[in-house]
Amino acid sequence: MPAIDLPAKSLSRVIDQYVESRKSPDWPISTAQAVTTIRYVLPQCTLSDRQIADLVASAAIARRRNLAFDLSPPEAA
Repeated sequence: MPAIDLPAKSLSRVIDQYVESRKSPDWPISTAQAVTTIRYVLPQCTLSDRQIADLVASAAIARRRNLAFDLSPPEAA
């Protein structure tokens, strides 16, 4: 039996809830706003912003929702 990764399961639930909470299918889901919200709800998340945005995009695409890929690229060090 595979081990259940509770943090990953929580992240998946939060992403699903975020996508579902965007009521109007006419407006795109902002990846930048999604990352900000998910970081607020799950501050312990160790994924990069891009990884979170990719998970949000996958969840939105699975539900046939429009997306705004508006996440800014990380600044160079």
